[in-house]
Amino acid sequence: MSGYVAKGPPMAEGRVRPLPLWQQLGYLGLGVAVLAFAFSTAGAFDTDELGVPHRLALWTVVAFLMLTQPWLIEYGLSRLVPRTRTWRWASLIFAVLLCNLALTLELHALKSTPLLPKANDPLVDFFVFLAPVVMPIALLVLLLKRGFAGRVVLAPPEDGAPGLLVSPGLGDWQTGWEAKDLLFVRAEDHYLEIRTARTRHYVRGRLSDALEKLHGQDGEQVHRSWWVADRAVAQARRQNRDIKLTLTSGETVPVSRSRTEAVRARGWLARSPE
Repeated sequence: MSGYVAKGPPMAEGRVRPLPLWQQLGYLGLGVAVLAFAFSTAGAFDTDELGVPHRLALWTVVAFLMLTQPWLIEYGLSRLVPRTRTWRWASLIFAVLLCNLALTLELHALKSTPLLPKANDPLVDFFVFLAPVVMPIALLVLLLKRGFAGRVVLAPPEDGAPGLLVSPGLGDWQTGWEAKDLLFVRAEDHYLEIRTARTRHYVRGRLSDALEKLHGQDGEQVHRSWWVADRAVAQARRQNRDIKLTLTSGETVPVSRSRTEAVRARGWLARSPE
């Protein structure tokens, strides 16, 4: 995958943060309410003979399934396939198909309950019947999910280093993993902050994926959210039973107790500022 940096001048200095989870859930709740109200009012799928409270209860359940299942199914699939652009889109399309299948089976089961007193249809016919409504909604949910999860809010960085947003995905920052001035990689939410002596980059990914690209670099994972280069460690200090590293760039990095021996083996505990 070819790497590229966002067009135009470097982005304003700051830290990258995805849209907060509570706000994503708020949008999801709003979508459920709007969809349930619209389907209830219209008496969609021949439910107009049901009473208004009955219809509202039914469509609230269905709207919740329609909007949450794409999110969950695509999330699960994305953990099973390679983190490339092609596979991300393939998992999205497959998730849309699975959502329609899941809702077909769920509504088929609901027809045997008082919530949806309807005669059962052949499953294949029912799957085709639902597809024109369910699949576009599922696709829209997944596209919005990707957009909201990647939205960023910038705030001034602590050390004034310029911030540069790289296209989402670890593979989009091709050369930086071997940079001679690489200082640390920090995981935060869905993003990685990659700090060099001259700048900082942000890419979407997990630290476990980054560790594969950092193979051969002189450094150590000191915490579940931090990988630190040997050149970046200025000193180590103890606070009760905890150990913290002070980096040449000014950051203070916690050391997990499970990583203490690795830090000691590197001689970092004996370091003091020059």
